[in-house]
Amino acid sequence: MWTPPVIGTAKADLVTTHLVETLSDSLHLRSPFLNGKTFDVGVVGNYPHPIPPEVAKKFPMGLLKIHNSLLPKYRGPSPVETAIMNGDKVTGVTICEYKTDKSDSGKILAQFPYHMGDTPTRTRVLSSLCKEGKGFLVMALRNLEYLFKEAVEQKEEEATYTEEINEDSARIFWEKTTAAEIERMSRAFLGKTYPNSNWVGKKMARKIYLTRVALPTEDQPPLDEKILTMEPGRLFFDDKASYLETVCIDRSRLILHKLRISLRKDNSGDKFKKAFLKGSGVHRLLTEPAVYGKPTRRFVYPPGTDPNEQLESSSPSSQAESPQSPLPPVKDGDAEKQ
Repeated sequence: MWTPPVIGTAKADLVTTHLVETLSDSLHLRSPFLNGKTFDVGVVGNYPHPIPPEVAKKFPMGLLKIHNSLLPKYRGPSPVETAIMNGDKVTGVTICEYKTDKSDSGKILAQFPYHMGDTPTRTRVLSSLCKEGKGFLVMALRNLEYLFKEAVEQKEEEATYTEEINEDSARIFWEKTTAAEIERMSRAFLGKTYPNSNWVGKKMARKIYLTRVALPTEDQPPLDEKILTMEPGRLFFDDKASYLETVCIDRSRLILHKLRISLRKDNSGDKFKKAFLKGSGVHRLLTEPAVYGKPTRRFVYPPGTDPNEQLESSSPSSQAESPQSPLPPVKDGDAEKQ
């Protein structure tokens, strides 16, 4: 059975610990909790299930909850991921009273802020919070009586909530998702999942993961207007570049360094280009799953977002002549070159 690092730290400090695999009823009867023993205080962290009241009663000084946000903001299972997705620069750690009926809502005993920087990743922030949080928790335990006395209620009107992270959380909707949002998504879910879309290739229709993405740097040349008016998700490339690119709904630009088709290994942009963009197929990343061998639905712009219509309406000649598209028709199966 896997042993949490905190067990080793506790033993080094001669602190008695009791490790159980689960708090299900079947194991309650065999655990020290219901074997005539009591403890001083308990600490709950990253445990998604309610603590049974009969277990909570075994801690006369109460149960503490350590949570990776500045409560009442971002209650729930994914506070760090949500903070990064929202573009926050600061998060933190909160120690609060544990409530058996409503997690993350107890009185706040202590908090400290943590500055994540401009481009934080989930793994880096969690690692830093773990290191900083250990000393913070020790400080709280040494001053527990004072902290309980000075604890403050959370402001329910300021509470926000997070959801469990899964592959659907990282799904790209090309009709609304911007390049900045996809780039934040890749950092927010790093180590857990990747931004994902759908792909139709020569002989397959599968999910595709964007395993390494970036926003363009200042030294990269600007895109041609023709490319900026392509449908979001359509792949294009420069023969001299080792990466692929696509344009998002707000005409923002996304660099694709690595991609992975489901059930296959990672491919660099250059390898993906050679393996999958040299023949027939739909060279566009899709919001909805597609079926190989059947027609792929054309991209439909939400009202007011079609760049071709915007260019036509702003062109001086459009008032005197019938509107003409600035782009020739692009056939599915023709990967665009910059």
